[in-house]
Amino acid sequence: MEYNSDIVDWISSKGAEFISDNDGLFKSKTKRETGIFQIKKVKNKNGSVHEYYLEEKDKLKRIFSTKIFVSKTQRTIVIYVEISAFSNNKSIGPDRFQIFCPKIVGNIINKYDDILFKKEKISIFDNIDIDSISNFIFSEERELPLILVSEVNGEELFKNLCKNLSSRLIGLAHVFKINQNESWELTNKIGKFNSCYNNSVRLYWPRGGNFKLYSLLFSQQKLQSIIEKNPENPKAIFLDIMANLIFDASTISISKPPIIKKILFLQKK
Repeated sequence: MEYNSDIVDWISSKGAEFISDNDGLFKSKTKRETGIFQIKKVKNKNGSVHEYYLEEKDKLKRIFSTKIFVSKTQRTIVIYVEISAFSNNKSIGPDRFQIFCPKIVGNIINKYDDILFKKEKISIFDNIDIDSISNFIFSEERELPLILVSEVNGEELFKNLCKNLSSRLIGLAHVFKINQNESWELTNKIGKFNSCYNNSVRLYWPRGGNFKLYSLLFSQQKLQSIIEKNPENPKAIFLDIMANLIFDASTISISKPPIIKKILFLQKK
């Protein structure tokens, strides 16, 4: 499977060598210091699963791990990714982690045009059709969060915000950018209460069968307050806020796909 070679290339880019040995230690080529990797392969009558485990430790001795499962059956290929972070802090207290979708997720989504979240096409566009987006916002079939970033005079409040959100949350959210005219058009279609305009950012949660649409608005005023409180790098703070919202929701909304569980369970019997 091509996906497997893509993942192996990604592990190699971290500094790992001798991938054919299926496990090993390495000195990281990234901001992390050291790492370990492990590759397991399972095949039975239900299909096959390749399991990739990557663990990296930084200068503060914090541990970051990524686990990727690629399953193949006669009908489909399923990719599932888990990430986790562990602090070496012995006391109970906050430890600020910056959460990112692993780069390999974006690599695969950008390389192959047939990647779906369940049955949903993952969409990241700069230019959108307002009729389509307004319907998509309210669709009961939508299963991923949707984020709108609105411009004023052709500019986002934070430069490249849409692009950065897209990269940070790829595979977990749809991200769109709309200009002033599109904001007015959207407001006319879905109403001011649900719209996004004047440099604001709005996060629309999936309806999931609910009658009401739930969303979270970061108005221009809210974003300006972030700038005032964090003048050195306000965009980084806002990106962390959005990432924490999406990743926190994903931890209770997404679990290991049944087909992967089925193949692994049969192997243990």
